[in-house]
Amino acid sequence: MKYDLFLSICQTEVDGFMPDEKTMFANFFDQAKLADELGFGTAWIAETHLSCQVQKENPGAVIPHFTGEIGLNTDILQMAHVVFANTKNINVGSAIRNIICNGGPIAHAEAVRTFLSLRRMSDPTSTRKLELGFAAGRFPFSNTPYGFKPKGDFETETWEVLKNKYFQEAVEIFLRLLKGEKLSSENVSARTLTKSDFRKEDDWHRALVAAKAQGLIAQTEAENIPLAHHWNFEKVGVIPFDAPLENLRLTIGSHDPETQNFANTILPVGVFNLSITPPAVIEETHQRMAKTYNNMSGGWTRDLMPRTVLCFLDDAPGIS
Repeated sequence: MKYDLFLSICQTEVDGFMPDEKTMFANFFDQAKLADELGFGTAWIAETHLSCQVQKENPGAVIPHFTGEIGLNTDILQMAHVVFANTKNINVGSAIRNIICNGGPIAHAEAVRTFLSLRRMSDPTSTRKLELGFAAGRFPFSNTPYGFKPKGDFETETWEVLKNKYFQEAVEIFLRLLKGEKLSSENVSARTLTKSDFRKEDDWHRALVAAKAQGLIAQTEAENIPLAHHWNFEKVGVIPFDAPLENLRLTIGSHDPETQNFANTILPVGVFNLSITPPAVIEETHQRMAKTYNNMSGGWTRDLMPRTVLCFLDDAPGIS
C-alpha cells in the first residue's frame, strides 16, 4: 500500500476564527515538511482559481453558504518549487491543475516545461516527480473569464456536452505540446457531436435543430454535427525544448473512458478516482487501462489510479 497526502489549504472559519492567508500558507508548508518526514509518497495540493467570496456577489453563486475560500493554491508549479526546496523525498502533486483557465492548454504546456527545466537546474540528480493531475476545473466561474463559455445559440443549447468535447481538444493540445510536438489548430483532431453523446433523444434533436439554424448541417437528419476548434492558432512550439519529462507523471481528472483512452494515445496518463466511485467502475477502469495505457514508461499498475480516502481523527479519551 502506498500512502499520499491531500492538502486543500481551505481558508474557512473554525470555531468562529478565520485564519489569515499567511497563517494558512505557513501551516501548509509545515504539514508538507512533516508529511515528508513521515514518509508519505506525494503531497497532492488542491487548486482553486478566483475568489469564491467575490463570486458570491454575482448571480448564480456556486457556493453561496460557504464562508471563506475553498483553497488558496492557484499555481502548483510555484508551490512545488518551495516544497521541493524544503523537503527531501516527497513528490508534489496537483489535484488538479486546470488547463482551461489562465491562458488555456498552450500556456499550461509551456509553464510545465519551464518548471521541469528550472527544477533540473536546481537539483540535477533528483528523481522526485511532479505528479501533475489535470482537468477542466470544478467551478465554471474560474473558466468563463477566459472565454470558456457558450457562444451563440448552438453552443448554448449543447454546452453541457460540448464543453467535454472542448476539454478533449484542450487535452490533445496540452499533451502534444508538452510532449514536444509543433502544431497548429489545423493539426488538432476534428471532433463531432453524435446522438450517443446525449443522454436524451430530445436533447440530440434540439442540438440538430440549433446546428441547422447556425448552418453547421444541411438537415436535421444528420448523423453528426461537425465542431469548429475552440482554440485557433498558427503553428507553435512551446519552450524550453529541452525539458526533462522523466520527472513528470500525469494523471487526468476525467471520468470519461473515451477521454482517458485518448490521452494515452499521446503520453502515459493515469486516472483519478474518488472515494465515492463504485468498486465495479474502479475495477473496469483498471482492466481497460491495462489495455489502453501508453506504455512508453512501463505498463499499467494500480497506483496509476490514485484514490481519495477520508480519515477522521478522534481525540476522545480512551480511544487509541
